[in-house]
Amino acid sequence: MAKLLCARIGFVLHLSIKPRCWLTLLLGVFLSCCLSAADGWRDPEFDKVPFADWLAGGPQTQLKWSERIQPVILSVHQRLLARLQIQLDGAEAAKRRGEGKLMFYFQITDSKGRVYQDHTAYDLEKVEAGLKAQDLVCTESVFVLPGDYLVALGIYDTATKEHAVKKGKLHVPPMKIEPLPDAWRDLPPVEFVEAVEPPDRWFAPKVQGKLNLPVAPKHPVQIDVILNLTPSESGRRPFGAQDRNFSVLIPSLKVLSQLNAPNVSLNVSLLDVSRRRVVFHQEDVHELDWDKMKSSLSDATSGSIDVKSLADRRHNGAFFVKEVARRVAPGHVVIVLSGPMVFDSEQELPGDLKASPDSHLYYLRAQSAPSRRTIFGGPGAGPPRGGTLGRARMPGGEQTFVPLESDQLEPMLKPLDPKLFDVLSAEQFRKALATMISEIGSL
Repeated sequence: MAKLLCARIGFVLHLSIKPRCWLTLLLGVFLSCCLSAADGWRDPEFDKVPFADWLAGGPQTQLKWSERIQPVILSVHQRLLARLQIQLDGAEAAKRRGEGKLMFYFQITDSKGRVYQDHTAYDLEKVEAGLKAQDLVCTESVFVLPGDYLVALGIYDTATKEHAVKKGKLHVPPMKIEPLPDAWRDLPPVEFVEAVEPPDRWFAPKVQGKLNLPVAPKHPVQIDVILNLTPSESGRRPFGAQDRNFSVLIPSLKVLSQLNAPNVSLNVSLLDVSRRRVVFHQEDVHELDWDKMKSSLSDATSGSIDVKSLADRRHNGAFFVKEVARRVAPGHVVIVLSGPMVFDSEQELPGDLKASPDSHLYYLRAQSAPSRRTIFGGPGAGPPRGGTLGRARMPGGEQTFVPLESDQLEPMLKPLDPKLFDVLSAEQFRKALATMISEIGSL
């Protein structure tokens, strides 16, 4: 059955107070915000309806709807991700077409009794006439910590006052293999993720929780993270490759930017290889300037390239390698983050490249094409003969063998002696991150 996705409108509290001398008022506001954060996250929309009474067993309307709590997975943001889904029968939604809104309520209570709430509103005037053959599906994404939670989901028609609620349980087990045991130490148990369009969808700027990723080198260390924005120039790349590329690379960059230590300086650069320019650079990063970074993505993501860039594209590889090489120096750590890349023309590369002593170069080769993952013979089966394959473990535990795309960046970087990590899943990125943190800590 076809489904209509109900896009979530995340609730964000914005408090704006003009400068006044009302010190008492400001102090009260500050204390109330602190108490709110300590007690969970309350959505004022819940105060407009007797949601607690509904949960206590009050009468409900017989709506045709179902709920689903999807399996928890490790996301590309290195946070455990739960997805709560409400599905309303298409005919049920169609007969309410016109006046009012459908309100979808999501409430999670942790083991300490703290309540976290969020909602989505769907305008019934937007219901299409032919919706009867479709279901209305609303999905809420939530970052969670391991533990046990109570989940309450509800629907409310603001015009007819009809409502229904359902309760359930969510068990979030710890990771079986945890290479970064302290990464979630300071995170809130529950954090709703706002559903937005790219590029904000890749970075998730409204998420406030930060990973705990300390590195402890014995001597001062400079870390340079280089992100290649350009997807493969091969004409065989499928539609939507850039979106899939950024959906892994941008979150991975955000994770890397959270590496921290008193004697570590971290710089971030974004390269547009097809136009041979650095489109974004930030030094001594404590928090990435997402607004500035986002504006730098516009040209890199556009399909138009000037004639000169096209004419000189045989130098694209040299530009990339030189940008990496000039950062490779004693006492420096360079992390290259890129998808596999094939150039559509012969490349003229510099011949004087060599590794620098006491420097460390890591190449994180990330791939993201879940629709192209193929399980050969089911769980436990081996790969087919021929071809280059990577192995990833899916959320259900089964092994999947993923054909690796061709990559010309690896041999280009070889004179600089990089350590290569093939990243086919969030779990593999986590292991690579743990290895780098350990090795940087020994410098």
